Amino acid sequence: MGLIAEFEVGCEALPLVDVARAVPAATLTVQMVPHSDGHTPFLVRVVEGPATAVEDAFADSGFVGDYARLGTEGDAESETRRYQVIPAVGFEAQLGDHVDDLDGLRALAAEDATIDRIEVTPEGWRYAGWFADRDVFDEALEGAVRSSTTLTAVYERF
Repeated sequence: MGLIAEFEVGCEALPLVDVARAVPAATLTVQMVPHSDGHTPFLVRVVEGPATAVEDAFADSGFVGDYARLGTEGDAESETRRYQVIPAVGFEAQLGDHVDDLDGLRALAAEDATIDRIEVTPEGWRYAGWFADRDVFDEALEGAVRSSTTLTAVYERF
């Protein structure tokens, strides 16, 4: 039986945390798009928060090499913007000595697991992952503990 788990990674060095801290009114969710060339691009969905403030924060971020607005949905009161962010640095360079066990953090995206949602907060990342079974979850949890990640909820899938 599969599991869904929610985790929090309290690390201000994680990508885009500086943007969330600069524009606390904005809600940022991230999807990583792995590919073989260069750094992994991020698709960033931004709800609320002034567009100019978010884009200024992207420009000021040491993590963001380049960004492009892909589109806007909704009206002025409930606008959702989508961006593609190309990192200036890789994950390892961004996190440096800020995460004790980077491999433990990577264990959360194991072969038989998928990250469903990443929300960027001013303190770190909150995310939910789907795990194929208890063994895959236990392995990911062991990695999470090594990387100072906090488990906040677990749900069984049927």
